[in-house]
Order: sequence, then structure tokens, then C-alpha cells
Amino acid sequence: MVNQFYTIDKIAEILGMHHKTIRKFITEGKLAASKVGKQWRISGHDLSIFMEKNNVNINDKKLSEDINIDFVSNGEVK
Repeated sequence: MVNQFYTIDKIAEILGMHHKTIRKFITEGKLAASKVGKQWRISGHDLSIFMEKNNVNINDKKLSEDINIDFVSNGEVK
């Protein structure tokens, strides 16, 4: 399985949050991210873990299918 990486702006769009909120989650260690040059990248895996821990849902089914996130529970991919 190839893991996709997303920008802060894309994660903000997916979750329906402001990009500054996503940056805050990263700096607080709530959302794992990797620095690539001067920009942050969030893996689909890390996003699914964040969503599971914080009980965040994507209401738009089409959007969730488009981004193809594998949801993780107890270390197992669903």
C-alpha cells in the first residue's frame, strides 16, 4: 500500500477546519507530521490515527472516498 501525504491546507479542507488549527495540532504533538523543506506533510496513516483518537469524522462521503484514507483502530488497518 502506497501512503499518501497531504499539505496542511488539504487536511484543513478535509476536516473542515482552519489551517491555523491544523498547525496548532502539529505543534502540540496531537497530529504527527513531517517537515519537507519549509512545509509540513501529514501522511494518510497519521491523519487516520488523529481522527480515531480525537473522534473526528468526515461528513462528506464523496470526499472521504476521494482521499482514500485507511482508518486505523488498535493498530489494525480497516
